Order: sequence, then structure tokens, then C-alpha cells
Amino acid sequence: VDGLVQSVLDGYNVCIFAYGQTGSGKTHTMFGSNEADPGICPRAIAKLVNTCLGGSSCSERYRFELGLSFLEIYNENLVDLLPAEAVAGAKVRQAKRSTKLSIRHETGRATTYVENLNIIPLSGAEHAQDLIRQAMKMRSTGKTRANEHSSRSHSVLSLYVDRIDTQASSSGDLCVKRSSVMHLVDLAGSERLSHSGSGDDPKLLKEQCAINTSLTALKNTLRAIANKQAHIPFRDSKLTYLLQNAWVAESCKTLMICTVSQDPSHVGESLNSMRFAEKVLENGASSI
Repeated sequence: VDGLVQSVLDGYNVCIFAYGQTGSGKTHTMFGSNEADPGICPRAIAKLVNTCLGGSSCSERYRFELGLSFLEIYNENLVDLLPAEAVAGAKVRQAKRSTKLSIRHETGRATTYVENLNIIPLSGAEHAQDLIRQAMKMRSTGKTRANEHSSRSHSVLSLYVDRIDTQASSSGDLCVKRSSVMHLVDLAGSERLSHSGSGDDPKLLKEQCAINTSLTALKNTLRAIANKQAHIPFRDSKLTYLLQNAWVAESCKTLMICTVSQDPSHVGESLNSMRFAEKVLENGASSI
């Protein structure tokens, strides 16, 4: 992960996502449990922010502008977890909570943005952690037989980095400003309805059907990328459509973390997760 943070500073788009069954530790891996046990997101953000804003050697030539957004994909709908009215005193680039969030692609530049999503300028690592803690309180969760605190949505934490070369004019470098983004994705877990008990509750059933459908779309998309297929089904889900340019653009790097449960009764789901991860790698997806 340390190397991927450096890649963001170098101008690459980076995506790190945790994949696995419900209750296997994806959220713990990505966010940790507390300040004494931080996950990938707090560690990556701290390194990125401290490098950009902490006066390191990297920032002697470059000036950085950092922004953060946090959304969830709940029942195939995009939800801003940091709406303007919930971020007291924050200056945001957009502030339309009631407006529908829409995914937009700029084909020529191979970039993606979410229309009407709040992007909050960062002043430091602690500021970022405060925003994450606030957003996590708003995320959709529920209780099932398989997981007492089951995530009922996919969450996408995005860090935007604008690198401005303050010496470009004197060195003759044409690239004065370069933009990149790091997506940190905590996927909702796959689960069998008979095991989780979601089939007994209409709300949980609807949520799990949406989760399983989007995870199937994710599998199909990653297989298509690995097999270098002519058509890649990004449009099959909001998740794959949102992360399209984080997976196939020339300047992108992706890390897939496969989590498994230590519960013997989950061995079937654990094997499925590992077989999927192995299949992606076997098919030549060197960037995943």
C-alpha cells in the first residue's frame, strides 16, 4: 500500500478494494477498529496528507491540493455520506444534497466524476479522519444471522490529488498540473440468504439482492479485463461504472484484498472468494 500511495503522488489513479463474504473482516481491514488499530484507509490517508502538506522533500518542488469525498452505493443508488449540511463549517466544491448523484465520464481525458458529490478540501490528516468518522456513522448497516454489523452498501472513499509543479516554467516542463485519485473501496459482503436470514426480512432481502447482483457484475467485469475481452460490462452496475477509469486507464494501479472467515462453517464461501481471486490473477491481470 505504501508504494501505491507514492504512485498517487506520481500521477497514477489507484484503487484498493476489499472483497470477501460478509463478516470476513473487510471493513476492519479497510478502516480498523480505533486509533490504536488503524486500517488501510487511515494509514494511507495519513501518509498521503503528511507527504503533501507536511513539508517533506516531495513538497519542496510541488504544491499539492487535496480533496476528499465519501459515498455509498445502496440498492444501486449513490448516496453522499458527507452532505454539505452535515459538515459543519466545511467549504465544499458542491453543496446540493437534494440533487441526484450521477456518474460522468470524460472519455478524452479518461477521468470520472460524480455530479453533485461534495468534495471537501483537506487541511490535514486529522481533518480527514474526522470526516471519515462522521461519514461512517451515516453508512447503511444492518443485523443478520451472519453478521451483527453487516454493511448493506458498498462504500467508496476517494482522495483527490492535484500536483502543481512550481518550477515547471523555469525547467521547461509542459505539465504544470497533474491530477490523480485514490479510491478506497469497502465492498458489502456476499452471503447466502439461508445462512444470513436476510430472506426473512423484506428490507434485508432487497438489500442483499442488490449487493449480490453488483458483486456478480464486479466478477464479470474483472474477468473481462483479465481476459482482455473486447467488451467489458462496466454498465452492469453503479460500482463498476464508477470505477471504470480506475481499472483500465493507462495510468492506473489496482490492489484487490481478498478476506476470508476463520469460521469453519464459512469454508464454502471462503473457497469461492479465493478461487475468484486466483482466477483473476491466472488470467493475467497483473495490475490487480
